[in-house]
Amino acid sequence: MKIVLSETDLYVGSLVGCRRNINDVLHGFGNRGVAKNRMWDVNINGALGELAFCRLFNIYFSATTEKPDKVDFFLRGLKVEVRTAYESSSRLIIRKGDLDEAVFVLLTGSMIEFEFVGWCYGREGKKEEWLDAPANRTPAWFVPRPGLRDFDSLKALIC
Repeated sequence: MKIVLSETDLYVGSLVGCRRNINDVLHGFGNRGVAKNRMWDVNINGALGELAFCRLFNIYFSATTEKPDKVDFFLRGLKVEVRTAYESSSRLIIRKGDLDEAVFVLLTGSMIEFEFVGWCYGREGKKEEWLDAPANRTPAWFVPRPGLRDFDSLKALIC
């Protein structure tokens, strides 16, 4: 499922990503294995991905830099975390401290165009065979596409 953001969405998402990066720098938050010279890019694209998720499900984008309970959204009693990746072949990343009961959604793309790839619960994604540490990053679970559920199943849960 393809999502195209508007010019206004680009402005809003970019500003939110910049605010998050500044917050990370000022408060010494870790970069989760991302090179420091790429943090602006990663934070901005992540915020744009969250905004694309909101457009897809017609929900409000709060544009916050604060994340209560480590999640992006609370929808119909579900904790939802949106993960954004550039490459269409990317896998959904779930980290050690991520909540087992949360829903993790993978979107791929950048700037104005994103694609909904799939989703799973945190506990479903933490399979031993998916544990990986590519490019000497901190080990995490990288859920392949066949391990993800489809758009309609998520829509049924949150709409």
